[in-house]
Amino acid sequence: MHTILLHTKSLIPTLVHILTPRTRLLSCLTERIESSLTLLSAPAGYGKTTLLAQWASTLSSDEWHIAWLSLDERDNDPSLFWNYVLTALDACVPGTSEAALTLLAKQSRFSWEPVLTTLINSVSHQDKRVLLILDDYHYIHESSLYAAFIFLLEHLPSQLRLVLSTRTDPPFPLAQLRAQGQLHEVRAEQLRCTTEETAHFLTQVMQLPLSQVEIQHFAHRTEGWLVGLKLAALSLHQQAVPAHFLASLQGNQRYILDYLTNDVLFSLTPQLQHFLLATSILEEMCSSLCDAVVGDTGSQDLLEEIERSNLFVSALDAQREWYRYHQLFAEALRYRLQRTHKEQFIHDLHMRACLWYQEYEHSEQAIHHALEAQEWDIAAELIESSSFPGAQSSYRLVQWLQRLPEDTLRAHPSLCVAYARSLYYTDQRQALYWLQQAEQFLRIALEADEQEGQALTHSQVRVEQRNILGEVFGLQVTIKYLQQDWRMTLAACEEASLLLKPENVKGHATILQVQAQIYAMKGDFIQAITVGLEAAALSHTINDAPSEIFSLGTVAYCCSYTGHLHQAQQIIEQALLLTERQAQSAETIYYYIYGLQGYLYWHRGCLEQAYEWLTRAYDIAHKAKLIAYLDMLCAHLARVCLSQGEVQQAEAFLHQARQTAYERRAEEGLRDIHYLLFTTGAYAQLFIAQKKSEHVTITHQVDKTTHGTVWCLEEMAICRLLLAQSRTGEALVRLTPLLAEQRKLGNGGIVIEVLLLIALAYQQNQQEDQALPIIAEAIELAAPEEMLQVFFEEGAPIEHLLYALQWHWQKQGRNSLSFLDHLLAVFPSEQHEGKPDISYAPEEKLNAYQGLVEPLSKREAEVLELLVLGLTNRDIAERLTITVSTVKQHVSSILGKLGVVNRSQAQARIRMLGLL
Repeated sequence: MHTILLHTKSLIPTLVHILTPRTRLLSCLTERIESSLTLLSAPAGYGKTTLLAQWASTLSSDEWHIAWLSLDERDNDPSLFWNYVLTALDACVPGTSEAALTLLAKQSRFSWEPVLTTLINSVSHQDKRVLLILDDYHYIHESSLYAAFIFLLEHLPSQLRLVLSTRTDPPFPLAQLRAQGQLHEVRAEQLRCTTEETAHFLTQVMQLPLSQVEIQHFAHRTEGWLVGLKLAALSLHQQAVPAHFLASLQGNQRYILDYLTNDVLFSLTPQLQHFLLATSILEEMCSSLCDAVVGDTGSQDLLEEIERSNLFVSALDAQREWYRYHQLFAEALRYRLQRTHKEQFIHDLHMRACLWYQEYEHSEQAIHHALEAQEWDIAAELIESSSFPGAQSSYRLVQWLQRLPEDTLRAHPSLCVAYARSLYYTDQRQALYWLQQAEQFLRIALEADEQEGQALTHSQVRVEQRNILGEVFGLQVTIKYLQQDWRMTLAACEEASLLLKPENVKGHATILQVQAQIYAMKGDFIQAITVGLEAAALSHTINDAPSEIFSLGTVAYCCSYTGHLHQAQQIIEQALLLTERQAQSAETIYYYIYGLQGYLYWHRGCLEQAYEWLTRAYDIAHKAKLIAYLDMLCAHLARVCLSQGEVQQAEAFLHQARQTAYERRAEEGLRDIHYLLFTTGAYAQLFIAQKKSEHVTITHQVDKTTHGTVWCLEEMAICRLLLAQSRTGEALVRLTPLLAEQRKLGNGGIVIEVLLLIALAYQQNQQEDQALPIIAEAIELAAPEEMLQVFFEEGAPIEHLLYALQWHWQKQGRNSLSFLDHLLAVFPSEQHEGKPDISYAPEEKLNAYQGLVEPLSKREAEVLELLVLGLTNRDIAERLTITVSTVKQHVSSILGKLGVVNRSQAQARIRMLGLL
């Protein structure tokens, strides 16, 4: 649905009647105009908007260009909010936001960071200074908008200053801004009318003959509240004895407003009262709309009369075509309307407004009034006909659907499906519930047609019903596929695909996504990659970036299991590029792809980068309560923490993963296979790190034929614990057939891990000669993809085998793989931690050196100790106070006696001998 922007929202309010000059506040604002953020924060009715409009009119256009935006509840839609902001800025200084607006228009899913980055870069290159005023910011409560605004504040160019008026403080780092001198605050205390301002308003503007004592009493009772002051003055104007009215003026602001609004209304003609009450349902109004709502003509004259009478109405444009009531006045009018008129009368007002907006194709406002009239079926039909305003408008869609009664929602299966999609990441139980409701309705409708013998096989209605049912099946499978037999799930996918219309590309892409995940869960990662790429390509044809990103993520995951890390990284980079260009906000797909990037860094042994990306993803998901993949992130973070020796933190992450899985279960009693997939291996390593392996037993939770991948990971975890318990024979009995199965499937990543476990088993049995060919195969498989962490995870035992392999190859005259040399050079061995202590060889090491076939002399032993610590020949010469040529002679002799040809081989040789 095409979004139509209201031009009047970006117009500075026209000031026909200035209540009273507020010179002190205007001067205060101008003096601190260079502050990054000017915040006017006070309760309703303190004149914030009027003050800012006055201030804008006083600023020199040569120095400052003013961009104004009046906010309302609808602006919580992030895409709509920034669309308005960028448009206002561009209207103020043409070209300022052109690039950002172009980027925003191209996005199928809104992403604020690239848009704001483009805006900031554009503004920073211009010479004109802009003051962006956002009025009524208290309407904004969408968390992603807060994050975006903080980003803008942190990178604010000097050419742009921000001004906010709000009833409540926004969740910005105000304390930090204060400390930096970048925040200018104007609060209720400053905005209260002083006695002098009150006197000027009452005597000069309202022409009331009041004494100084009465003015002070008036100021005291209204507490400088500007709107209350004006309401009271209007009512006081009608009193014959002002002293009597002042004596009865009491109570808090809320009661004063209610009491005085009634008095104001009663002083007006019945026609004007009726007009005000009837049109109070409108957020903005023009004469044509008012004529339709009131059911009469002449609204333009009445609007002008209301403005002249200063009855809390503001013109929104210079042509005096569009108006709005002061929000407090509108609230009071609506309160009065509900108390004095029947529900049917109010219902009719909303329906007239709905029809007018329909005629002029303003579907959002039409839907709003249909909902207010509680015409649920009409509202539902309007929402359906609006093409579900895409994902950029998902916020509004959810708000609308939540207002519809359940019976109405059930009768519109397409809305049930839309609601279920919106709930997928946050509440899968509710999503499944609404899919079940849609399925029940559609099955009844289709069966009724068949029983009545209606020839609707090719009718448009029947085709559409079957298409929606196909979407229902597809989404149900997406949620429940992990708990079902893969054969049943693939059959369900086939049934859903047959029901979908050929042109329903998104539906077919969803089915392919599920099929890819099913193949992955089955253990057939190669087929999963093929189907996943097909799903991504299909999503790409309809510019559905989130679906394409999700499919690419599935493919990248599968590539890690097949041992193709380079291909996985290329796919992740492609997905990240999509998130930057056109993906939606952090609440959906960002965290998933960030987590995958962290996972790949972990595979390569880059623990700091892995933790950074994973925590970035975790923070997004945790803050937004997106639990669909939160257990995955927790499990990966636990693995990173275990790799870094942070055992307690790893246990905390695994505990949260378990809690997330419990909250996410779509149905009670179902196993969460997703949770088992990611946590089983991490738990086995946690128990070993906690030295609890002797008391722990892991058993299979799934059937091998239905969930092959999870079963395989469980089997490896069982074998890992068996090795920790020195039950090597049992481990080998399990590992040998597992290796054959994974080789047959082509799952290289899993094959490497199984090979390492087999090598460790042989090592425990003192069968190093059998372990070396196994470890050699693992090295050759891992080398092309630079897979480091799988070796690091096994610690010192594997490191010992790697040095033994290197020495074995050297004895055979075979050149060592550069990957093996690199792996040993960066192996995070505990004995290498900290800065090495450079000292001469102790006596016991010298004895060991002398135990070689050709023993080292004491001086050679000293040289060797310094050589393996990385010192150059010159450094060694300076340390031992000998010449460089002498050092070279010693080094040559040492290499010969050790049977090696270079320094790194010498280091490996003495490591294997246990001398370093």
